[in-house]
This record gives sequence, structure tokens and C-alpha cells, in this order.
Amino acid sequence: MDSKNTFPQYQELVAAALSHEPHACYRLACLCLDGKFPPHHRELAIPLLERAAQKGHAEARKRLLLETSSARQVGIGQDSSLSLEELAEGAERDEPGAQRLLARRYASGNGVRQDWGQAARWYLRAANNGDAPSQFALAHCFRQGKGVAPDAAACAYWFRQSAEQGLADGQCNIGWCYGTAFGVPLSYAAAQHWYALAAAQGHALARRNGVAVQQAFARAFASSAVSLEHEAFSIGSHRTVEVNQRKCCIYIKEQYRAYISDEGKTSYRYHLCDCRTIRDMTARG
Repeated sequence: MDSKNTFPQYQELVAAALSHEPHACYRLACLCLDGKFPPHHRELAIPLLERAAQKGHAEARKRLLLETSSARQVGIGQDSSLSLEELAEGAERDEPGAQRLLARRYASGNGVRQDWGQAARWYLRAANNGDAPSQFALAHCFRQGKGVAPDAAACAYWFRQSAEQGLADGQCNIGWCYGTAFGVPLSYAAAQHWYALAAAQGHALARRNGVAVQQAFARAFASSAVSLEHEAFSIGSHRTVEVNQRKCCIYIKEQYRAYISDEGKTSYRYHLCDCRTIRDMTARG
């Protein structure tokens, strides 16, 4: 870390941390983890906490437990060894890890009366602090109506927030939202995009869903006119039409009137055919 000129307001703190002063290490780690120090220094937080904890800093030990707990990963059931009071104190200090683990306690009824309202409240606090697993958990609260009113748009929003931070489960679930028009406009292109990102991280369900959404896309275009508003429509290198990187053929441009709306606006859809000849040509490159 370069403490010269780059972050003048932190020069003394950085210098003390470089001298292995435990409280300075703890404070600097918290700044990194809570996003109050430049994001590209987040990887320094755990070593700083370890250094402070080794020198007997109690708060550093607690924060280290929160940040390295297996409960940080979505779907792993082990909880923190910290007491409810310790978690509550950390949560009130606006520490995202403590807020997430406190929410999980309320959601599971572990050591406290189960209360989905409190769980959703603390998941929301942590989600607003940028904690990806909490954003993912909060999305499920909105999807299932646990502690909050069911809200498809809010569910999709929080799935996407976690997905944009690289959480594979979040990427898979926002892919599902786009593939089923749950809280967002139907978009096979967006669904494929997010499924591919999750699959690249080894997410098996995303890999299967990615294949399924491609098949659904092909069936939709083969059977009827499909709106291209939310799809990736382009002209390929050989002046052929491509939709979501699949070669297709426009054969009708049909005008129709949208009687559902009061304005009766005219819009367009395209009929596309994804025939065996095109598939065979694509397979041959």
C-alpha cells in the first residue's frame, strides 16, 4: 500500500498499521471491509485482522470470526460462535458481517425466537452496506414473502445486486428472473448472460438452466412472432440476421395494433425462423 500522498487523510493510520500497531491494523481492516477505503484494498483486510488478533486485539478477533465464518458463503449452514449480544453490538455499529449473521439467527430461530421481520430488517441493512450474501438472502425474502410483502421487482433487484458482485447463486437466480420475466422484462439474452457467468464459476444448475433457456428461445422463435425489444438483435458478418448470436431469417414484417393499451399505439414484431438448414450450416461453421 502506498501511503504517500494517495490517501493523506489516512497517512497516520497506514503508518501505524505498517508498524504492526494492533488497533491501527483493526481500524484499517474495518475501513477496507466496509467500503470506506478504496475497494481494491479489500484483500488487505483479513491479513490486517489476523495481525491484530495475534496481538490480542479482542475486536479484531470478533471481526475476523465474522469475515472468515463459513456462514459467509450462501447455503453453508454453520453459524458464528459469537453470542447474540456480540452480533447485535456489531450490527448496530453497521458491520455488514454482523448484520448478516444476526439476520440468519432470526431467520433460523437459533438462540432467539424466529422472527422473519427482524431477519429481513437486518438483511436489508447488510444489503445496503454492500454485503452480497445478504442481498441474495433478501431477494429470497421478497420472493417468498418472508418478513416483507412479496415483491417480484424487489426480488429481481437484489438478486442482480448480488450477481453484479460476482455471487454465483445470485447470477443463476437473476438469470432465472430474466428467463421467466419474474420482476424484470423477459430477455433470453440477459438470462443466457447471467447463466454463463455463474456456470463459469462451476454452478451446475446455471449450466443446466443455460441450456434450457436456449431451447426455450428457439421454441419461441419457431412458433410465433417474438418482440425483440429486450433481445440482442444484430446483422452478422455475412449480412445475415442474428438474434442472441443465433442465425435466423426474417420472412415477414407484421404490423399490428396493441389494443390492450388505451393509446392503441402501433408497434412491430418480427417472425423469425430457426430451421434445420440454418442449424446445420451453423454446426459446420
